Amino acid sequence: MKGKSSNFFIKIIIIQLFVDVIILLDIPVFRQIVVFFYLSFLPGIFLLKILKLKLDKIETITFSMGLSIAFLMIAGLLINELYSLIGISEPLSMLSLLVTMNSAMCVFSVACYFKGEQTTSIKTEHLSPSVLLFIFLPFLSIFGASLVGNSGNNSLLMLLIILIAGLFVFSAHYRSLHPKFYPLILLSITIALFFHLQFISPYLIGGDIHAEYYVFQFTETNSRWIPEYSWEYFRSFSFQKVNAMLSVTILPTIYSQLLNLDGVYIFKIVFPSIFSVFISLGLYQLYRKQIGEKFAFLSTFFFISNFMIYEIITLNKQMIAEVFLILLIYLISEDQIGSLKKLFLFTVFSTALVVSHYATSYLFLFIIFLGWFFSYLKKYKFKNLKLTWAVLFFVITFSWYVYVSSSTPFVAVVNVGNNVLNSIINDFFNPAARGRVVATELGATAVSFGHTIGRLFYYATQFFIVVGFSNFIIKRKKKEISQEYLIISLISLFILILCIALPRFAGSLNVTRIYHVALISLSPFCILGGETVFRYLTRLKSSFCISFLVLIILIPYFLYNQGFIYEVTGDIPSSIPLSLYRMDKGALWEWIDYEQDVFSCIWLSQNGKIPLKVYGDFDIIAVDLDSYGSIPPQSRYPFSNIKKIQNDSYIVMGYLSAAKKIILGTQRERLNDTEIFSALNNRNKIYSNGGSEIYQSDSRP
Repeated sequence: MKGKSSNFFIKIIIIQLFVDVIILLDIPVFRQIVVFFYLSFLPGIFLLKILKLKLDKIETITFSMGLSIAFLMIAGLLINELYSLIGISEPLSMLSLLVTMNSAMCVFSVACYFKGEQTTSIKTEHLSPSVLLFIFLPFLSIFGASLVGNSGNNSLLMLLIILIAGLFVFSAHYRSLHPKFYPLILLSITIALFFHLQFISPYLIGGDIHAEYYVFQFTETNSRWIPEYSWEYFRSFSFQKVNAMLSVTILPTIYSQLLNLDGVYIFKIVFPSIFSVFISLGLYQLYRKQIGEKFAFLSTFFFISNFMIYEIITLNKQMIAEVFLILLIYLISEDQIGSLKKLFLFTVFSTALVVSHYATSYLFLFIIFLGWFFSYLKKYKFKNLKLTWAVLFFVITFSWYVYVSSSTPFVAVVNVGNNVLNSIINDFFNPAARGRVVATELGATAVSFGHTIGRLFYYATQFFIVVGFSNFIIKRKKKEISQEYLIISLISLFILILCIALPRFAGSLNVTRIYHVALISLSPFCILGGETVFRYLTRLKSSFCISFLVLIILIPYFLYNQGFIYEVTGDIPSSIPLSLYRMDKGALWEWIDYEQDVFSCIWLSQNGKIPLKVYGDFDIIAVDLDSYGSIPPQSRYPFSNIKKIQNDSYIVMGYLSAAKKIILGTQRERLNDTEIFSALNNRNKIYSNGGSEIYQSDSRP
């Protein structure tokens, strides 16, 4: 046993030296790939070995990655605080991180040596030709997205969607395909779908991601996370909340420093790649433990197919948070891990979730407390839904948000509660108070006929979820879904009902993201419910009912959600990658960064007179000046104050304003451009790139 540990110890030392040489020599591409896998897996593998957990291949991959990411954030926080106390002004610099990682790996290696036992190894399998097709899907996605971004040609992406749909049908029905290939297939599909959005532009995709990127740049530039300066520097409640999250401050800084990779690619490639592992492998493993391999495969594909996932992959803090949410749900539903080891994992994953995203943390806190309370009322004896676990998570959450991060996320949830309470009193019977998204889902807004058909498939899946859940409650068997998983699913369904029933609740927390989180536990019930409905209607065997479910519901659902059918029929577009060439650029400002705006913001940050005072429309001051200008929020002023332009200030006319004559106000409404353009008279134009312009105010009051 010690001989095996000695060999393992030697291998780790060699790997560590190899990584050090790659980092110091800075070998392009090779450094990024090797160090990514080193950071994302090796610390977790050490911890699994120390814990002596016996896991299968998928569990080893997901748990080692989850533990590694948690380790990077927690260790990064300790480095940030402790090194500062001993006079190291840049604790998150590359040299500091490299020395610390070497020291930590040495300590882990020694601990593993004395443990004298190895964890489950991950062996490669023979791949059939059909599975090899899925390996090439991400490459087709990258080439297709690049083609769309450069020329507007979507032919490769249309082919990609067809291949995914066709190969999914093949995999679901081809009996000779071993279920061990399901995880690889799902992983390839997930990465391909993520990349077909991210690679249409070399710049950031989405809206909230710009605030995340801003606080990341602030952390990386200082080589230190500075929470105590949040108010003085940001002067913005929303920025303080984001700066409190280690998932978008310390974590990307560690990856960026050690990979020597631009932060834009950390947010566009590294984080979505991590997320794809848990959305595919993590969810498949979670579902497989509950409902078996085939149903887990279909359930995971259903979750991946939902259009809401594209909003999530532009929210890095929520992506990282959902990594730990999936792991926590798995822990609660699992009964094969020892109680002490499970408590350790629960504490680590809970801490990582809390420092990753405030809203997801509050949702999980609600779920775990309500789950315990329900079990207490019904006098169920759950192994994992314990009061001690709920209290532990509450203590971690309260301690971090109140004492460490100046309580800004805690204040945010209090504001949500006050908002909901006030609206219950004043707006309970007002449908508009449920928010635009809820109104759309309830059919209260007008859409095209094609979108109405697409929505029917969307409603069908929701109907199947209700049927599947109800049928399981009525006719459940002893060896099926665990009681803990069932309780979590019930509470998720209850949260969705609250989105409809409580005024302002959905608007405060974003119903799209809530539904996405709820589907993490509810997706299997869609497949179970669909099989039940088709078996009732046709009186056929389960295998035939599954075939009907795949062909009649899941494939059309996938094609509608990806915007494929709308593109083929020329209907109102819903997919940016597939329909970018025919979308109104004025409607894309919150998703796509215009190259002209990027260059103008960079130019202003490099050439503007300090302290900067910048005027612009909502697109400029709330998006591009965050990520590409790195200009503090207190230095930006909306066009609503155009009549009171301060001396020695700058006016940025972005692509929408200068080229499209579309000027957005602070509420994203269109402003009167006549008044604004007249204010530019007698102002000095100091920069222009053919699409974006910068003016400098004179010294007049």
